[in-house]
Amino acid sequence: MPRNAAVRFDSANTQAIVRSERPHRERSPKKIHHSAPSAIKSPCPRIPAPQIERIKQRHIMGQSQREIARADRRSRPTIARIVKGGSILLCSLNEIRAEECEYLRTEMPSVLHQLTEDLLAGTLPTESAWYGDLVLKLMQSAGRVGSDLLSATELPEALSTVAWNARNMAEMWIWTKYCGSSKENAWRFHSDALRDSKGIVLSLAQLNKFAGSRWEQEQHMDEMLDHVAQTRLGLDSIDASYASVSSAAKEMGLSEWYLPTDRFLSKFAHPTAILVIGIMHQTESLRDMQSVCLLLGTRAARQ
Repeated sequence: MPRNAAVRFDSANTQAIVRSERPHRERSPKKIHHSAPSAIKSPCPRIPAPQIERIKQRHIMGQSQREIARADRRSRPTIARIVKGGSILLCSLNEIRAEECEYLRTEMPSVLHQLTEDLLAGTLPTESAWYGDLVLKLMQSAGRVGSDLLSATELPEALSTVAWNARNMAEMWIWTKYCGSSKENAWRFHSDALRDSKGIVLSLAQLNKFAGSRWEQEQHMDEMLDHVAQTRLGLDSIDASYASVSSAAKEMGLSEWYLPTDRFLSKFAHPTAILVIGIMHQTESLRDMQSVCLLLGTRAARQ
């Protein structure tokens, strides 16, 4: 590629394929039987739904049909039927955006509202007050992220904001799964709030040191956090070593989905080279890329 060439994303790169109401089947080669023209054809081999979804994702990410066929060990005609038509429903990115925005606008708030009412009414089992409070705050945080994602989608050029909120939604799904899997995991995430506070204190101290001054409140804040760790968590002291979302995803068996999703969204959420040099200047493509990021965020929200 020439040094000054910019990577371009057009509608062909970002064309998304959405769910089908009928299973996809790979067609077997036709056989002619002269002696038995009315013979019943053998059933076509079924393509697993996860593989169909993976093929769609590869297509959304801009891979060619040849690359997809080689990676998934399917014929190119089969890949073409999945990504271009046949038995599946081909939707424009505008239709996808409208559908996912409607989900964020109505269905997701409704589900969260019902879950919150059930929790507050005591119909959802909670073993401890801290755990009920954690579940409530996870739902409230997911609702705020969904609202922010919807608002950002209404701004035609807000690609980074949509990607950032979609990335946050993916993280919210991981933490919800993590905390819901065991009491120990929930307690670890609960106590990480204090470790995050320790990290904030450390960062402020380092910033003051860089500015040539000393933060007078540092020792007091450290002592206060250690006191809370002793009285609330049963720990002698606490450091800033929190559990990472990638480690939580690995423990939940979701790394194969989370890591590439996070990597993809991060390329648009942060001022990466491809965003600064190329994509942000392709105003005609921003809306389409925004829709792809939105789809990844709402996919996490629907889990």
